[in-house]
Amino acid sequence: MALAGCTLPTAITGSEPAIVGQDVRLTILHTSDVHSRLLPYHFEPSYTDTDVLGLPETNPCPGYDVQPDWCDENSYIYGGIARIGAILDEERARSGRVLHLDSGDSFQGALVFNEFDGEAEMRLMTEIGLDAAVVANHEFDKGAANLAKQYGAWGGFDLLAANYNFEDGDLPWAPDLEDMILPSRLYDLDGLRVGVIGLGNVSSLNSIYDESNSMGIKVDEPEDVLPREASILRSQGADIVIALSHMGLHEDIHHAKTVEGVDIYIGGHHHIAT
Repeated sequence: MALAGCTLPTAITGSEPAIVGQDVRLTILHTSDVHSRLLPYHFEPSYTDTDVLGLPETNPCPGYDVQPDWCDENSYIYGGIARIGAILDEERARSGRVLHLDSGDSFQGALVFNEFDGEAEMRLMTEIGLDAAVVANHEFDKGAANLAKQYGAWGGFDLLAANYNFEDGDLPWAPDLEDMILPSRLYDLDGLRVGVIGLGNVSSLNSIYDESNSMGIKVDEPEDVLPREASILRSQGADIVIALSHMGLHEDIHHAKTVEGVDIYIGGHHHIAT
């Protein structure tokens, strides 16, 4: 049994108030490429950060009553899952319908991943109330079996990837990931139905293309899976369809221009603030 094409999206249902004629608002909270930065870290911005992305050139280290010795006019403190969680909670408090989506790569990038294999990331992304994340290339950095183990033990959010087909039934972790990773999901947000389709990264997963195909993943074309999943979600009553992607900006732009049925693309992978 293959994941893509055979596993139908499942729905989270709730009350169904009449929303016709109302000014319906939806807040989408998006994170991406956390890369195990669960603790705040020291960051010195480059030309791209200041002149292209618009970060201030100076930023005295926030959050310290007494500035550390290493904190000077060129120092920045960024990141930390506690800060992310606090911002998310603030936005949820001021919003009615809220969906928190993550474009993947929460694994790999700090020593905490080397030590705990993704347990900390899974537990804390769950703790901050994440609704769904796309499966990205770094989620496989310690193997597909490790992803299944960590998500199975600690994951409390949906994992999505419509273009991954776990067809190799001989690999022991394949049935687990086949059940864990959904192609898409329908969320009922106080009467507003929002469908989310996952698009996993392909270009950075070398083992997909190796002759041994060590991860046992067949890749389905986004041009095939996006219309298919969008049609399924629409048939289930989706008012909005979102593609949650880790394919990169250029791929997302291409699909947005050429594929029908998707209203919003939310992406990651290239670490570009847009």
